[in-house]
Amino acid sequence: RDPATKGETGRLLPDAWRGLAYVARNRTLRALALAVSTSNLGWGMFFLALPVLVLQRFGRGPEFVGLLFALLGISGSVAVLLMGRVSTRGRERQWLALAMLGEAAAIAIVMLYPDPLIVALAMLALGIATGPFDIVLFTLRQRRTDPAWLGRAFAVSMALNFVGFPIGSAIAGAVVPISIPLVLLAAVTCETLGAVFAFVGVPGEDALA
Repeated sequence: RDPATKGETGRLLPDAWRGLAYVARNRTLRALALAVSTSNLGWGMFFLALPVLVLQRFGRGPEFVGLLFALLGISGSVAVLLMGRVSTRGRERQWLALAMLGEAAAIAIVMLYPDPLIVALAMLALGIATGPFDIVLFTLRQRRTDPAWLGRAFAVSMALNFVGFPIGSAIAGAVVPISIPLVLLAAVTCETLGAVFAFVGVPGEDALA
């Protein structure tokens, strides 16, 4: 039988529940859910605070906001292509933590030096930091998941990982009118906590042996 369909009931809610239970039992997926959702809290805050910073503090238009996110996407794409050639097996939690700390550092630069040119350079650095993060996250999740559970476990795991983003944006929406630097500081804190959770929580290869 196709391992991808093993144990499926054919009903959405029971299969979703079983996928959630599998993620809860899997040490790696459980740790990733905590670490990445915490990191995404910071991303959600930053993605809302940055346009406000550009429009209000810099006095630039929406085209400059688009340019900044384009820089993020370009550098991130290049970083992913380069990182795909690097073996991270056995060092996943170190790479994840390092990537999140790199993201925290880039956001901290935006917070400390709110200048258009420096922010543009920080966005390039932020994109570079996402390269190791994306590669390690997806390869680690695939290798630590039973093939019979790939579809359901991936769906649940990705949903849990992303849940922090809208929550972070909602928090930022309430705080940005009060203080943009405070939102950026909170984003840096979330990224740093995510790095700690990844390094401490994701089990190494020896722990699974």
